[in-house]
Amino acid sequence: MGLCYGPFSPHSLPMLSKDDAAPITTLSRQSLIRAIRTAARWLALLLLTSQPVIIVIAHLYYTGLFFYLGIDWAMFWAAARAFVSDGPASVYNLEVLHRHLMPTYAYYGEGVTLEQVNPVPYPPLFQLLVLPFSLAGPVGGFVLWTLANVALLGVAIAGLARRVQGSSRAITVAALLLWWPVPSGLLVGQPIGLLVFAFYRGYLALERRDDLRAGCWLGVLLLKPQYLAPLVLVLLFKRRWATLGGLTAAGCVILASSFLIMGLDGVVAYVSTVLGYADGFVLTRYKMTPETMISWRGLLAATVPGLGEREGQALLALLSLATLALLPRIWRGHWAPESPRFAAQVLATMFVTLLVGYDVHPHGAAFLLVPGIAVYAQQPRTWWVTVGAGLMLFLPPITTFFPPPISTAPGPSTFAWCVILSLAFLVWHLGREQAATESTRDPVRYDSPAASIPPAT
Repeated sequence: MGLCYGPFSPHSLPMLSKDDAAPITTLSRQSLIRAIRTAARWLALLLLTSQPVIIVIAHLYYTGLFFYLGIDWAMFWAAARAFVSDGPASVYNLEVLHRHLMPTYAYYGEGVTLEQVNPVPYPPLFQLLVLPFSLAGPVGGFVLWTLANVALLGVAIAGLARRVQGSSRAITVAALLLWWPVPSGLLVGQPIGLLVFAFYRGYLALERRDDLRAGCWLGVLLLKPQYLAPLVLVLLFKRRWATLGGLTAAGCVILASSFLIMGLDGVVAYVSTVLGYADGFVLTRYKMTPETMISWRGLLAATVPGLGEREGQALLALLSLATLALLPRIWRGHWAPESPRFAAQVLATMFVTLLVGYDVHPHGAAFLLVPGIAVYAQQPRTWWVTVGAGLMLFLPPITTFFPPPISTAPGPSTFAWCVILSLAFLVWHLGREQAATESTRDPVRYDSPAASIPPAT
């Protein structure tokens, strides 16, 4: 009885040589590598998600709303109510602010009480911005305020993420929105989206040499001047008069509107409120937690908790001046926003800003996203960029779950050390590249007023 071989008989299959099988093996290896990379991206996203999710759940269970979650928004909401009912200048009156804040106490967890009310250190233009959101009530307003800031952050991150080749833009945007400085600002109600978006637009304008517009956008950061001061020193050092003119115009708008809305007494109260957050090292007029900051002040307060006021201020002044002295080295050479060095120079300047700022909490590091993404897009395969990005992204959640015994606030202190090491490396890196950049520099490319680069829209 004969055997009948159908079309799927083993004898009907072609025999593959080693040379024929090589492409299949290579294809399988590439598929495996792609699968591993995709899995690694999702695991990284899960790690970044875990920290804010756990913090939200824990605080909702133990403290409720507006004790930590939404605490700054609660102050903004109360100030907006005081602005309307008691007059614009009343937002700096602690008794009035406390009275309007009382409805938010109903959302606190059992046994939780607010120790002290702090005034809102913003000009009246900011109160007018908050006012429409406050009409939705404390909870509804907080939700709308958070969504608005997330939208502005998303626009800025997505615009810069277009420069990064070979990565999923959706995953990139999601990962950076979950980077701890961003949710740490959003969860308390800080206007971090507004400020980062303004910095993003100002940075793009600087790249295009549209200096006047850059100054106007950067002027929004006058709402929190501690994040602008070192950059103003750089602009003075590089004689960028048009940018400084835009900044001055923005400052005049804020000042003139403050006088118009509040009068002289209100402006004096506003200035006094801002200075009240910086009138001591640890012991300040208003309740502060300097050990949770990521600046020199925070690092000293957390690692040397017994440091006295006078000694702390003296040491802080010395460290801040030494850090600011790095700016001329960082910006040595011609002003060249089209060169690859520019993004690294701005990134180093923002590292300086975080260290010398007197009131810089972790959410202030969100400003690093703008020049940081630009640097990564230029040199995504460079080892120092990869290592630096990895440390900045993943150390915050790791130190949350496994806090090192280095200070009373291990998370912020670890982040501050990362900032210090990153700044030191960037100063060295920029100094090493400066001579090579100058020797190959094209004067037409870098000095022409018409020079520009494609914008990251």
